[in-house]
Amino acid sequence: MVLKSDGTLWAAGHNGHGELGTGENDNRNEFVQVLSGVSEIAGGYAYSFALKSDGTLWAAGWNEYGQLGTGDNNDRNVWTPIYGQ
Repeated sequence: MVLKSDGTLWAAGHNGHGELGTGENDNRNEFVQVLSGVSEIAGGYAYSFALKSDGTLWAAGWNEYGQLGTGDNNDRNVWTPIYGQ
């Protein structure tokens, strides 16, 4: 993940659990823009979080143990709002 100064979030690499948030689980060998309006990012093993400038928290990726905080154990391969929506 790369967060540019203009607030756009770009992703590349392993995507087996959808952690890049591109809408599929294909690995990426080139960066692709996945979000905009982002102020901070964080990640773990096969999951990613993005805090947008409007205060909403978004997540993508592996969720076997509920680590995304979505209330279930389903992986997300698209960015999903989990707080502030």
